[in-house]
This record gives sequence, C-alpha cells and structure tokens, in this order.
Amino acid sequence: GLSAKPVLATVRYGMPAGTSVRSHLVLVTELQDRFYLSDTGFGCGAIWPLRLDQSGKAQRQHGLNFMVTKIEDGYLVQLRQKTGWVDLYQFDLNEVSHRQIDDANHFSARSPESMLSLNLVATIYHGGGRRVLLNTRYHDEASGKSEEIRGSIDLRSCLKHQFSIDLSTAEIHRVFTVAKNADRPSFS
Repeated sequence: GLSAKPVLATVRYGMPAGTSVRSHLVLVTELQDRFYLSDTGFGCGAIWPLRLDQSGKAQRQHGLNFMVTKIEDGYLVQLRQKTGWVDLYQFDLNEVSHRQIDDANHFSARSPESMLSLNLVATIYHGGGRRVLLNTRYHDEASGKSEEIRGSIDLRSCLKHQFSIDLSTAEIHRVFTVAKNADRPSFS
C-alpha cells in the first residue's frame, strides 16, 4: 500500500534569486490516499516525512518547524528560523528519470553555481538536535554551543569529533581554504 516516486527540487536556501536548476532529490510517497515528502538529504531538513496536505501549517520535528505550502507550480518547503520563514526548496510532482538524477548529482558536485561545490557543509542529527557545520561556523542545537572555526587544526578537530570525519593533512588544508573563502550565508 506504499508507493514512492523520485522528484527533483530547486534549492532556494542560500541561492541567488532566479536559480532554476532542479538539483535536490526528494521522494513523494503516497500512503492511504495521503501524500508525504521524504527528504533526509537536505542539511537543515526534516528527519520524518512531511505531509503535503497540511499546506501552510507548521510541522514540528525535533525542535524545528517546517512548512510545506502548495504554490502555483508545485510546493514550497520552508524552515522557521529566528528571522522568520526561510525558503529551503521548491518542487513539483513530476517523476524524474535516472538520467535526470545523475545530471542533478553532477551539477551539485561540480557546478560553480551549486551551493555544495562552493561551501563546506556537514550536518548530523543526534540526541534531539542537529550538529551543523557551514564553512567556518559550527553549531550544536542540543547544547546551544556555537563556535567559529579559526584554522585547519580547529576544522580537523570539529570534523573528527562532531561528525566522525577524519581527513588527511592535505585534505583538511584544501577544505579549510574552501570554507574560509565561501561568501554564502551561514545557517542560523
């Protein structure tokens, strides 16, 4: 009684206005005549499925509030932050092919227009919150701890102890260069 289909979303978070590349993969699932959005791959995204029939209503998960709103050409997913509702991405219900998914992955990893190719991004859920590293800013929602990463040694320690990512000396220097030169906004 469960059916799921892949769809591609256009990322809005941290992207310039007018971006139209569909590069983020999500699943739309139907269960007992209700549709759900499943997306565990977005750094500040939901862990559990979001209901599509709750348009314009906050859906709370682990201290975060999400909203899925029906718009003219699909759906808009937003996250509540201190400054208000922030657009994460939008999508329609058109199923995509494996080729389109491969193209989206290539764009995300290689295009200079992709947030992921120009920024250091790491997110992990733990103990009722997220640990988030975006460029040189680390935040642990569960403890409220935030810190600025000041050098490659700090970055290596943060990645190893908070995300279980162990990079070589050469890799950490390259990654820190990307992080300190990034000009995109940080998660808040």
